Amino acid sequence: MEFGEFLRSKRESANISLRQLAFKTGVSPTYMSKIERGEFPPPSTRLILKLGNLLDFDGQYVCMKYGKIPDNIMLIIQQHTTDVLLAIQDIVEKNTEE
Repeated sequence: MEFGEFLRSKRESANISLRQLAFKTGVSPTYMSKIERGEFPPPSTRLILKLGNLLDFDGQYVCMKYGKIPDNIMLIIQQHTTDVLLAIQDIVEKNTEE
């Protein structure tokens, strides 16, 4: 499922109009509509996190699922690059063994 489809389904499940959601997030309805229609890629991590709070989904998980890395996670990666890379390598090796 593309991000726009995901967002629309969450918005509709929350019974919030596109205009209401745009207003609550501080973006234009046109921009929000283009995201939902897949004309624009997923928005910034900040907006995804805000959408998660409004539409009751895990914004950090959704960021990573759609190729965005939340700022706090990026900071941890930058501060602990070697440890993060070693941990990822361990995960890759364990997954190839299974």
